[in-house]
Amino acid sequence: MAFRPILVPLAVLMWAATAIIHGAHATEHPSTTAALHHHHQNKSCQTKAHRACKHVKHAIGHHGHWIITDEAALPDGPMSKVADAAEQYQGLDERRDTKALKQLFGDQLDMDINPRRTAWCAAFANAVLVKLGYDWSGSLESASFEHYGKPVKTAARGDIVVLHGGRRSPTHVGFLVGTAKVNGLLYYYVLGGNQSNRVQVSMFPASSVIAIRRIG
Repeated sequence: MAFRPILVPLAVLMWAATAIIHGAHATEHPSTTAALHHHHQNKSCQTKAHRACKHVKHAIGHHGHWIITDEAALPDGPMSKVADAAEQYQGLDERRDTKALKQLFGDQLDMDINPRRTAWCAAFANAVLVKLGYDWSGSLESASFEHYGKPVKTAARGDIVVLHGGRRSPTHVGFLVGTAKVNGLLYYYVLGGNQSNRVQVSMFPASSVIAIRRIG
């Protein structure tokens, strides 16, 4: 598999500057950061599978100076097709794309879920899983994924990750797609719903992980 560079948009890093400090659920409002500075061209990330991308990014937020290094895509795993499917919905926003999200939840879960009123990270994860023929977790609570499938020792792309949340929800769920170091600490790139009120890739500290699970 060719390496899939995790090129983080500025909006994601803006969100991360807040989430890193507060351990917040992904619906937190992003803080303001300065522009990123890349120390070499992004094309240098086009290396062999799973090799770390060595460029350095800087972001300055309300809480200090962030140095982001050692970005790497996770190797494909038994559930990598789940990440592929979830990627098709990137950018869907709970306000701008309410109708499309409600249709996804209705078609796959046979439920009338309004993402403007309901914490929908678990609904999104379940909808993608059901669309691909997997069982759903049995609940719209993200904590229901703590015992879904089997535990994972070595993470792979597409694995389900349950994390500590924030003010709106005690837990959060999404799909793993990559890793990075932030000020020397391990972070995961998570593709999920209800992250800054949309489907996107966001950064979460490894210390916030409750469980990593998979089927297959």
